[in-house]
Amino acid sequence: MVNKAKSSPAALPSVERLAGDGALVPFCEAFGRPFVTGAAREIIAAARAQLLAGEDMDMAALANRVGAHIETVMAPSLVPVFNLSGTLFGRGRPGDDADQLDSPAQREDPPAARALGTV
Repeated sequence: MVNKAKSSPAALPSVERLAGDGALVPFCEAFGRPFVTGAAREIIAAARAQLLAGEDMDMAALANRVGAHIETVMAPSLVPVFNLSGTLFGRGRPGDDADQLDSPAQREDPPAARALGTV
């Protein structure tokens, strides 16, 4: 039987009761109880607004909504990039006055490299 509430935000569980739901125990262990409590607070606030707007709500699904919210927030957000920090630009293309690009002055060790002893 689905527990639906149509009118009263008073039917919503407390934040602590929702955060202590058995379905959220793995999230508490992985991310900590304060984090799960904050997520439960956000979901209850959204549910309260939904109830005040006169919409139906499945109270049994609140824990699932908290879990889905946590999974969304904690999903990796890094995207692969190319690290071109060591790439030398401006050296010209092959065949573009190659003899001028490799002059004796360019082949000498830079003074900073000699001072650091890296050459």
